[in-house]
Amino acid sequence: VKTGGDGQQALVNQPYALPLGVQVLDDFNRPVPGTTVAFSVLSGNAAINPAVAATDANGRVSVAVTAGPVAGTTQIRATVGTLSQDFTLTSRLPGPVVTSGDFRNAAGNSPGVTPGGIAIVRGSGMAPGIQGLQVASLIPGQLPTQFLGIEIQFGGVPAPIFWVSSQGGIEEIAFQVPFEAPVGPSSVLIRSAGGGSTSVPNVQVLPVQPGVFETTIGGRRFAVATRPDGSFIGPDNPAVRGETIRFFATGLGQTTPATATNRTGVPGQTVLAPMVAGLNDAGVQIVSAEYMQGAIGIYVIGIEVPMTTAAGPAQPLGFGVQGADGNTVFANGTQIPIR
Repeated sequence: VKTGGDGQQALVNQPYALPLGVQVLDDFNRPVPGTTVAFSVLSGNAAINPAVAATDANGRVSVAVTAGPVAGTTQIRATVGTLSQDFTLTSRLPGPVVTSGDFRNAAGNSPGVTPGGIAIVRGSGMAPGIQGLQVASLIPGQLPTQFLGIEIQFGGVPAPIFWVSSQGGIEEIAFQVPFEAPVGPSSVLIRSAGGGSTSVPNVQVLPVQPGVFETTIGGRRFAVATRPDGSFIGPDNPAVRGETIRFFATGLGQTTPATATNRTGVPGQTVLAPMVAGLNDAGVQIVSAEYMQGAIGIYVIGIEVPMTTAAGPAQPLGFGVQGADGNTVFANGTQIPIR
């Protein structure tokens, strides 16, 4: 008869907490000491120590078991003559190692996340076996919520995943925070590509968290922005005073008509929150602020470049969004060339 150890779980290559134990009895339910019991692996992978042992004065024997290198189910059989008992054990890969401070705005890199915004989580153990940058497909108009075996959940709501990166020992996942995520400290579940999982407490979900997307040109960082003809602004194609330019951001909150988690933008979805913008440390007119058509978690803000603003190769661009408490939250400071 089994006396303990059945149904346990351990990490791969780690010992199970409890030994596997059996007791050998005779026909009258009396302990049988000195009887040899053999333990063997029927399926799966594990190391048993010792594999053969003799019962003590109470007819009992126990052995230690260490999980093998491959996660899954292992069956072990204890045998005395024609009698046997089977044990079922499971092993899993280590869960991701992530803290609440590892969640950041994908555009501005500020700590925390916001409903509907694009975020990046950095940690270890999330993408075992994955190499390089793996980008999810936006087909048909949605991102996967399970990608390469990886899943992120806010309160049971899965987060759409943009990409997974594992390069130089650094693992990152880019995802859209569900609009359903409640504001305040949140517990986030991460399932790794290897089957392990972990729950990260106290991830800060903020009402708004604007971040302006940037690109690097010639060693300088510039806002990702376009001129009226759709061409991208850069040192060789600066913004022109008097024209309306558009830059791209995330973390601006809900729109009207409303959008939703994992839903691409459609024409006319205007940002609800009040906003401010500035060039060269002076306020500028916001012409439009909408959820980007055909994209998830990205907003497009149109501003008019004043005729009187100073020209230059790297002029400061500021942007902020007013939160529910009336305070304005500013995005990462960035710049654009102006002529």
